[in-house]
Amino acid sequence: MAEQERGLNEPPTWIRGIIFVVWAVVSTIAYGIVCIAVGLVSRAAARGVGGAWCRHLLAVGGVRLSTEGIKKLDPNGRYVFLSNHGSALDIPVLIVGLPYAVTFMAKKELFRIPFFGWGITVLGHIPVDRSSARKARESIVRAAERIAREAISLILFPEGTRSETGEVGEFKQGSLALAQRAGVPVVPVLLEGTHRVLGKKKALIRPGTVRLIVGDPISAAEARETDKRELADCMRNAIIQMRAEAAATRQCSVTS
Repeated sequence: MAEQERGLNEPPTWIRGIIFVVWAVVSTIAYGIVCIAVGLVSRAAARGVGGAWCRHLLAVGGVRLSTEGIKKLDPNGRYVFLSNHGSALDIPVLIVGLPYAVTFMAKKELFRIPFFGWGITVLGHIPVDRSSARKARESIVRAAERIAREAISLILFPEGTRSETGEVGEFKQGSLALAQRAGVPVVPVLLEGTHRVLGKKKALIRPGTVRLIVGDPISAAEARETDKRELADCMRNAIIQMRAEAAATRQCSVTS
């Protein structure tokens, strides 16, 4: 009954969706300008601004975030996080949910978008040139060097693109090569629910709860000594297993 009453108090999805789109555009410009200005003085402070934008983005969209498994990690550690990818909201959710200075890799074209691209450049996110295999490898090398010399963690989406169905796709070995070169532990992460809130081909956001579940980390030494294909399968299977367990938990809560 409480869930039904709470749902009735929320505006219709299309109204929420329009508000979210307008706010996302306006806030991207506003926060982008602030990030650029603050980033000229301190990248750490600019990351704080970027984190605030992500939190507000989720709040305006009616997205509630639940996190699990964070205590498996060293609060002072650095990691490569390998996540499933089902929504444009995945990066904001990871930035808000992971208590680390996280960096992501994105195709270089995104860095040319006014305000948004300029902002993520100042924040230190890493462009990937996919025009050739050689340039893509060079991007991987640069990312590994960044992790080695800076106190940052890296977010990777080994599927390479957002899933249209919410199912976990095959993991590409290029991401695993970077994970091995980085010299830090590798951690599988499940994002459960982002696809339902804002799927790949959905125009409007749907308010709801998403879960960020951290799996068991693999040490840098173990990751380095494992074959890339085997490591890819291991990480993918871990995420699929977490997804099945999350679905079972959700089903139990509904029936109870």
